[in-house]
Amino acid sequence: MNNSANKKQIELIKDYFGVGNITYTKINNNSQSLIRYRITSLDDSQIIRKHFDKYPLLTNKLVHYKVWCKVLDLATNKAHLKEEGLNQIVGLKALMPKGISNDLKQTFPDYIKYDQPDYNPDLQNMNVHWLAGFINADGHFGLYVYKNSESSIGERVIIKIQITQHNNSIIVLNHIIEFLKIGKIIKDPRHNVSSFVIISLADINKFINIFKETKLYGAKALDYIDFCKGIQIMNNKEHLNREGLNIIKLLSSNMNSNRTKFD
Repeated sequence: MNNSANKKQIELIKDYFGVGNITYTKINNNSQSLIRYRITSLDDSQIIRKHFDKYPLLTNKLVHYKVWCKVLDLATNKAHLKEEGLNQIVGLKALMPKGISNDLKQTFPDYIKYDQPDYNPDLQNMNVHWLAGFINADGHFGLYVYKNSESSIGERVIIKIQITQHNNSIIVLNHIIEFLKIGKIIKDPRHNVSSFVIISLADINKFINIFKETKLYGAKALDYIDFCKGIQIMNNKEHLNREGLNIIKLLSSNMNSNRTKFD
């Protein structure tokens, strides 16, 4: 969404690579915009490729990256200017998540069919900075207050750090547990996804201590700051009184999809 925190994050990415353009697309005719950072030229794409060759992807998106690189090679060698090259590119596009349309199939009936590249991530490349980037994109920090008849004040706090991925990337979630030595995997077979979660206060404190070595960006960074404030209240056991619980409720009301303050 178009907020100052995420806008700054996208601008930092553009400044880091030194190429590409940022565009804004209105959503539902209101004041919000979808922010996109796009690289479209072959030369600029090679800059992005050099980065990800140096810092490899670890999730199943690595497979899509390998396909993209093959297309980039074909286009760089001007193979797309000939019918054979176009048939190769269409065949590679068929391996991407959205596949190819019926129109493309009819236009290129002789497109070349490829097997998916192997998914063989080097999980030894995982470090706290990679994990911060992963959480920045796919992580979730949750502070929740629920009614509870067993609590002296009638409510209790639930805390959670969560990363959800398609099951084709579950190897990465399992390795996060090995890397952090905390957390567990919860599977959702109905949607073919799994989540890495940390729910105990002791383990979340360990996570926060590990993450002192790195940082998050954008709106997710603001959520993390509020999340840590809530955890500190719990460490001090102030959530067991009404005043502390109300502070956690206030923090929760302005996190994640409810966030309205971005500075």
